[in-house]
Amino acid sequence: MNRRNFISTSTGVALAVATPERRGRLGGAVSGVATARATPVLRDARVKALALRAVDAAQRAGAHYADVRMTYSITELNTVTLGLSVRALVDGYWGWAARPDLTEDAGPWAAREAVRLAKYNATNGQPRQVDLGTIPVVQDGVWTTPIQIDPFEVALEEIYDWQEGLKGYIQDLAGSRGDLQTSTAGGGTGSNLGPPSRKQERVFASTEGSYLTQTVYTTNAECRFRYRGLEGDIRLHGEAQAGWEYVINQPWEELIRQEMDRIDDEIARYGKLPHRPLSIDRYDIVCPAELMADLLNATLGYATELDRALMYEAEASGTSYLGPDPFTYLGTAVASPLVTVTADRSTPQGLATVQWDDDGVVPEDFTLVKDGVLVDYQTTREQAAWLALWYQRRGKPIRSHGCAAASDALNPSMQHQPNLTLQPGKEDLGLEDLVAGLEHGLVITDYPRVGVDFQHLNGEIYQDSSGFHAFEVRRGKRVARVGLGMQMMFRAPELWKGILAIGGPKSVERGFTGESKKGEEVLFSGESRITIYSIAAVPAAIRQVAVVNLPRTR
Repeated sequence: MNRRNFISTSTGVALAVATPERRGRLGGAVSGVATARATPVLRDARVKALALRAVDAAQRAGAHYADVRMTYSITELNTVTLGLSVRALVDGYWGWAARPDLTEDAGPWAAREAVRLAKYNATNGQPRQVDLGTIPVVQDGVWTTPIQIDPFEVALEEIYDWQEGLKGYIQDLAGSRGDLQTSTAGGGTGSNLGPPSRKQERVFASTEGSYLTQTVYTTNAECRFRYRGLEGDIRLHGEAQAGWEYVINQPWEELIRQEMDRIDDEIARYGKLPHRPLSIDRYDIVCPAELMADLLNATLGYATELDRALMYEAEASGTSYLGPDPFTYLGTAVASPLVTVTADRSTPQGLATVQWDDDGVVPEDFTLVKDGVLVDYQTTREQAAWLALWYQRRGKPIRSHGCAAASDALNPSMQHQPNLTLQPGKEDLGLEDLVAGLEHGLVITDYPRVGVDFQHLNGEIYQDSSGFHAFEVRRGKRVARVGLGMQMMFRAPELWKGILAIGGPKSVERGFTGESKKGEEVLFSGESRITIYSIAAVPAAIRQVAVVNLPRTR
């Protein structure tokens, strides 16, 4: 693929490139495993033997339950990370230990260390019970992200050449329309598709007898560029669990042309509207799907993490306004009756999609908010029993939703967010239909940022360095431009209960990425523990949002 024909979908080049020097160490029992980027590393009999030795060592050391996780992670830029960890349960307390290598002694060492820490915690803590329930034992389970083209079998030269082709197409098309200044997000020129593909192989083994391997591919097809001097970025697509086909099969020419047509039409229709300052006040606002996805993530998404609601994250990443007693909120209205929020780890191409979570559980699709009422929290295998009374009242089984996750084996498994969806309404409404229904208010057109406090209760919608724009609306018509420097303040309960109208099925937008940050800094990377997941959302109209820090007329 090149600048002239980047839009073609030829897949003739499929070269395997040798793996670079690893950050971790492959040695001992598994030395010499895999020399090609596309070759599975952890689906090797010696890796399974290492995992089973770690399980056996944990049992011999006195663990009542233990599981082993191993990961091999590689990016298109050839950054490689290895990890092995063991989690052990003794007398109601957990211990965890990790190693950044897969050498012969790594598994038994981590197992003994995890049991030692669990015993120490049990000796120094109050009596405690952990109910893990029962899950099916799966021996030699295998799952791989469904892909058509392995991005690690595509030559790096082809990927970079394709990106240059997309850059050239955007610039040429913009130039043909008289815009010679079009650039990518963040300055410079051309397309922005980074970061590149990632692959992670995962192994899970437990004292209950399960042995699971999964291979997860993540590919980024996000394209951002600027057109007609707009300060905000134009965003097309995003990250997905998919192969290289996710990039090359997009109808890029059509998508880019449609986006430029939309901007040209907006400038023609609204470009001559006056800039008008607003009074500091409350306004009904219409938010695009991307902003609603960010609001969902920052508020209800984080707030329905059960460990966060129960204050277990109070000294780390924060708490939840839907706590500290979940039973106070379950069965009560937390949003407008128009709002339904669902969660899953099964959405095709979803960033949190897996066959088994990090507890070895098959995740289930579930509902968090139904017609405005909170009906559930996100749970792991241990946490499901914490809501036993609620599930028993509703006649539902007590089982994990499958939300145990970690970025890799060098991080302990914790409850992280699954894929989230703000479900569409029954009426087939789009963004412009919601604008037409405003008597007086604002419509946000360029995507701003969302910030919240440690409870995910109080927040603001604000501009970053690129700014964002909005229009004042009267009787369903845009009458003035506002936005630069504008901020909006909200409290999550009032925000969600103030939903006036919501987009319909045709207005659903997918491919937004959320990040779940949990725990304190990790030992090896010095970074907080982060996982990613996909969010789907629809536009919505919200009642009486406070507008502050208003811009002045230009």
